[in-house]
Amino acid sequence: MTLHSHFEDLIFSGKSLSSKEQSSLIEHLDGCLECTALYRSWQSIHRQIDAAQMKYPSPNFREKWGFDLENRKMLARTMQARKMLLFSFTGTALSLLIAFVFTLVLTTPADLIIGLVKSLNNLVLLINLLRTFSLTIFQIIPPIIPLYYMLVFTSTFCMLTVLWIYSLWQISAQGVYSK
Repeated sequence: MTLHSHFEDLIFSGKSLSSKEQSSLIEHLDGCLECTALYRSWQSIHRQIDAAQMKYPSPNFREKWGFDLENRKMLARTMQARKMLLFSFTGTALSLLIAFVFTLVLTTPADLIIGLVKSLNNLVLLINLLRTFSLTIFQIIPPIIPLYYMLVFTSTFCMLTVLWIYSLWQISAQGVYSK
C-alpha cells in the first residue's frame, strides 16, 4: 500500500475522520497536487449530489401502474382459461369424431339400431325404477319425519344449492384472488 492509497482511502471514506487523520490529510494535501485535485473533485461531486433535486414519480403513478398490472393479470387469466377451454373442447370433439368413425367402420347399421333400442329401453327402465323408488320413499317418510323437519331440511338444502351455484359462478366469472 503506497502513501497515496492511504490518503485516497481517507478521501473516499464516508465516515468522519478523527482529528489525527484529518490533520494528516490536510498536511498531505498541502504538499500533493494529485491528492488535492482528487479531494476537490470528490467534494465537487458531493456538492452536485446534494444540490440535485430528487425526482419523484407522478402522483397517480402507483395507482395507474397497479391498475394496469391488475388488468394484465386478469387478461392473462382470461386467455389461459380460453386456451384451456379450447383445448378441452377440441380434445373432446376429436375423441368423439374418432369414436364415431370407428363405430361406423366396425359395426353394421343393424348393430347400431339394436344398440340404440337397447339404450332407450334401459333409459325407460331406469326412469321407471327411479319413479318407483321415489314414490316408495315419499310414502314411507311422512309418518317417520314430521312435516316441519322436512320443510326445514328441504329449504336448507335448497339454500345451500343456490349458494353453491352462486359460488361456482363467481369463481368462474371473476377467478380466485389471493392476498
